[in-house]
Amino acid sequence: MRHTIRRLSGMLVLSAAIGAAMPSASAWAEDLSIALGSSITSLDPHFANNSPNKAVARHFFEALIAFDPDTNLVPALATSWKRISDTEWEFKLRPDVKFSDGSTLTADDVVVSFERAPAVPNSPSSLGLFTRSIAQVKAVDPSTVVIETKYPDPLLPHMVPEILIIPAELKDAETGDYNSGKSMVGTGPFVFQAYTPGDRLIMKRNENYWGDKPDWDKVTLRFITNEATRVAALLSGDADLIENVSPNLMDRVKGGNFSIVQSPPALPVYIGLDVGRDETPFVKAKSPDAGANTNPLRDKRVRQALSYGIDREAISEKLMQGTTAPAGQMLNSSLFGASPNVTAPKYDPEKAKQLLAEAGYKNGLTLTFHGPNDRLTNDSRVVQAIAQMWNRIGIEAKAEVMPWSVYFPQTGKREFSLYLISSGAISEMGTALNSVVVTHDPKNRRGVNNRGRYSNPEIDELVNTSFQTLDDDKRRAMLEKASELAFEEMPVIPLYFYSFSIASKKNIVYKPRMDQFTLAQGAKLTK
Repeated sequence: MRHTIRRLSGMLVLSAAIGAAMPSASAWAEDLSIALGSSITSLDPHFANNSPNKAVARHFFEALIAFDPDTNLVPALATSWKRISDTEWEFKLRPDVKFSDGSTLTADDVVVSFERAPAVPNSPSSLGLFTRSIAQVKAVDPSTVVIETKYPDPLLPHMVPEILIIPAELKDAETGDYNSGKSMVGTGPFVFQAYTPGDRLIMKRNENYWGDKPDWDKVTLRFITNEATRVAALLSGDADLIENVSPNLMDRVKGGNFSIVQSPPALPVYIGLDVGRDETPFVKAKSPDAGANTNPLRDKRVRQALSYGIDREAISEKLMQGTTAPAGQMLNSSLFGASPNVTAPKYDPEKAKQLLAEAGYKNGLTLTFHGPNDRLTNDSRVVQAIAQMWNRIGIEAKAEVMPWSVYFPQTGKREFSLYLISSGAISEMGTALNSVVVTHDPKNRRGVNNRGRYSNPEIDELVNTSFQTLDDDKRRAMLEKASELAFEEMPVIPLYFYSFSIASKKNIVYKPRMDQFTLAQGAKLTK
């Protein structure tokens, strides 16, 4: 039985024609240059749960199941999957799939990949989040895999796309072996040619690929973290397709032989908060009342004050020019488990001041708010705008931004007190809450992105029980209640749901993906 899960879909297409002449067909040849907004930290497909890494890896490696651009589950290396008992799922492998070294894909490769993925040394963000329910992966025969779970897990098919398959012979390969190209052996539509960290990655079409072959002989992925430079590269012809174009730069592309396409606003952007430590490095109280917390973020009223001190409508309408939607929980209300009773908090600076005073901080706080400057659309401007808003409620706030390649590892080391980040867990509320709100429990792969170390046993129980509940109605009710509890407590501050934008030369057709992955195989050359 094939399972297809439908999620939010659709695409807003904005295109405009400018008077510049299009390049001739011969100028295109069959090479493609893509300018990406973030650098990667490794080519190892199992090194980190990091969106830029995962997107690049999907040019070379594949999973048993994949998400399509609208986050529907579709066959990949497995042609079918089905639940054969409450705790067992069977996957049938696609026949005659070859790795790029010529070896044939078998069930043994799948077993090794699932063993390696959660256990890569020095990973800043383990893929163990996606294997937490798995008790055993068994090769029944060369073309059949059975995944046995510790408990009934209705979400297992949503976890499987995160584990990319490598040859069993490379089970002991080190991360450095992937970065050098030595172990870049996969089943994907491209094969590795060269990699210069922080600059570019060059790949060529896999002529033995089992699926539809890409339109491009050769693809160069360039890591250009400055968005104005990316736009300039497109306009000059140095890039054919670029990602993450902010609204304020779209006018530079409009009016010519280019297209701009955007996904619907769905991916959550939020502020992480260090609520676990007795003292936090970047938040201090100015003359606090007796008995006030030495870490102000441990007080729910402070977290709520910070939330009320943010004008989400202004961010969405002015800074993001209508391309985002204000958020009050971790998923868009149309998705499974999101509560219809939770809405985005309205901007209320007076209430924010009142809550700060009630918490013992009537004289305010000093804080530094950290964020990336090359990962999310307008990320540095958002960080600066929020810091300015907090200054209006008696908080002396400073903004500090840095490149994603520096920023992401530091978030994993808990070096910040408040930090801007996004979540790619958009399949349903349980996955989202388990990632960032459920109590941090590395052994059982729960709360792996709960960097603030918030803990609430009632939320834990609701989310954990939902993962073992096969009845969708009961599971939905649990998750809605968990979401309501979580965002009364405000362990993180949801800001907005944002869309992902792609600009390209007009004879390239591309549909932005809901997961923000920019994939060369998705770019089609019009004839």
